[in-house]
Amino acid sequence: MTNAGVSCAICTLNGASRIEKCLERLAANVDASVPWEIIVVDNGSSDDTINVAMSAWKLADKVPIRVISVPQPDIRQARLQAIDQAKFSLVSFIDDDNWVPANWVDEVFQSMQANLEAGALGVASRGVFDRDPPDWFKRQKQRHAVGEQIYRGQGWMWSAGLTVRKDAVRHILDSGFEFSKTEGYAGRKPGSDVELTIFMTLAGWKLLYSDKLALDHHIAGVRVNASSVKGLARAQGMAHPNLEPLIAATSSPRVWERLGLTWEHGMAWGALRLGRICFRLLMSGSESDLADLEFWQGYLTVMAANRLRYIARIKEARRFSSRAQASRSRYIG
Repeated sequence: MTNAGVSCAICTLNGASRIEKCLERLAANVDASVPWEIIVVDNGSSDDTINVAMSAWKLADKVPIRVISVPQPDIRQARLQAIDQAKFSLVSFIDDDNWVPANWVDEVFQSMQANLEAGALGVASRGVFDRDPPDWFKRQKQRHAVGEQIYRGQGWMWSAGLTVRKDAVRHILDSGFEFSKTEGYAGRKPGSDVELTIFMTLAGWKLLYSDKLALDHHIAGVRVNASSVKGLARAQGMAHPNLEPLIAATSSPRVWERLGLTWEHGMAWGALRLGRICFRLLMSGSESDLADLEFWQGYLTVMAANRLRYIARIKEARRFSSRAQASRSRYIG
């Protein structure tokens, strides 16, 4: 049986320059009222990340720290390994560029303990920049997991600062969940955090959102430029056709699904959005519009080649939901 407490998991790839500050902020939780630990998941680092982490953590006599090696860079598998090997009932994912407050451990534990039907807890994040970002970046900040979790109403949240219940993850795994292969772009394959929380929603678990917690997300200057944001937007657009059917399955079928036109609706909506963005660009658009253009171009490119898969994925997600919700009660408590 998993012990009550919090396992703080830092999945990192070449994070030597970032992880020390992350651990420094975590150390402020040393007097938390519940037991907790730190798991550093080394996801194929070639730098000195682990030595830096172990040297930086001075509280091993009070809060244990462990290293898990996942040599092949794959954030999906890194997260699953962290959950599988976590000692405690809650796993809190903290990126190596996230700085959490001193009440983090107690607050995530209390929030989840008060809501046993919650599978995950998400928080807002504040962007911390090396220099002032350009004005257009404000419209693109959520691509970098900055701001409020405005999409939680759709049944999903991002992974930065996400706390999951081990029993909820075990439930969806037992019910057939596995991370799907997604389209990538420029080395990026986003969407696995979204996928994890959508499957929790499909399985009947609640997603919590805390107004009492917010983390600082340090975004290095090299990432706040048009080229980087456009590349990220393209990767997210290419991943979205894999996620959209899951989101659709979290609610009752819409008219277009009942008519067998779900894929056609998605294509038409994507083309409409792309057209609107092109018009804005002609009328003096901004770098933000160029990023949105990349998103919808990526979306339509993948959609056009995957009609049958898109339709089948909705049906598979609905079957998963029915199966998982029937067994969820066995994993609560």
